[in-house]
Amino acid sequence: MTTNDWHILARPILAGFTSLLVSIVIILKPDVSEILLGFIVGAPTAYIGLKWTGKQPESKA
Repeated sequence: MTTNDWHILARPILAGFTSLLVSIVIILKPDVSEILLGFIVGAPTAYIGLKWTGKQPESKA
């Protein structure tokens, strides 16, 4: 793995940790507003991470 490969993995990994952190907050403080905040923040973050990862192999090929 080269240094460039770590840059490719950084964003999806960061998105995963962000979603996990939001999930932990929801579990520890189960409130309607926190659950809504979790969906608002977590879902787009995970989607962008997956979409960005999906584009990467095509642009390298």
